Amino acid sequence: MLDALSYHKPSILALLRSVTIGWSAEDWRALFDERVKVFQRGEGLQRELAEAKALEACIATWLNKNPVTSPAGRCITCGRGDRPNDVVLPYGTTPPGAAWLHSTCWSTWSRERREQAAAALAAIGIATPRNGELMTECNIQHRTVVGITEKEDTTHEHRE
Repeated sequence: MLDALSYHKPSILALLRSVTIGWSAEDWRALFDERVKVFQRGEGLQRELAEAKALEACIATWLNKNPVTSPAGRCITCGRGDRPNDVVLPYGTTPPGAAWLHSTCWSTWSRERREQAAAALAAIGIATPRNGELMTECNIQHRTVVGITEKEDTTHEHRE
């Protein structure tokens, strides 16, 4: 157990420090509100889509402000070293360092990091739209192109 804690110490410390590093809840709310206005005015999006894109912007900012590092040569997700045809590579180049990952572990790690960011933001009042579903850029673009709104999307059918 101590080995596992030691291995994940950088991630644990980053999570504990996460939202409070240099930004208050008011700062995060100001960023979110500013992004909503930009997406509504600049891109002509309806409020729901503007909020979804603003949340994505906040998640990206949170991830950049809360980098995760891991020991070189060990995957931060599975804890293993190089595998045949799947070497451990660094993800991220800015200080304090990189998170080392297998290419096959990246999607799981990325999803978990985004969920971490969303949870941290929700804890200070910036909630995830659509009943907790994180919207991807692809979902946002699709919903914008076909003009689907929350009220229209109750059947989950695609409209052309």
